[in-house]
Amino acid sequence: MYYPALNFESRQEIWRGFLSRLEGSSAKQLLESGELQSIKDEGINGRQIKNIVRTANAMAVQRGDGITFEDINMALTAIKEFDAAFELAQVMDKESLAEPEGPGNKRRRLY
Repeated sequence: MYYPALNFESRQEIWRGFLSRLEGSSAKQLLESGELQSIKDEGINGRQIKNIVRTANAMAVQRGDGITFEDINMALTAIKEFDAAFELAQVMDKESLAEPEGPGNKRRRLY
């Protein structure tokens, strides 16, 4: 499903919404610290923000600590790398489907 990029105010509201649901004071401190300002220009959508917060929180829980900006940044990097790899795979798939069939270029059916 496609989600359009959000403006800064909308992203901030979504960050606040997801972080405020976390237990402990570290999420509140993260919001108040202003550190999220450094990623304000990232063109991410609400689904990606949700996934970033969930991933960052899982890392913090695994560590036995509260969520930090480093957790957020690491999860953001992972999401961006995944999205880039997924886009590349889609392009490669489209290119392979566009290749003409011939004696030396048979397509495999996946079904």
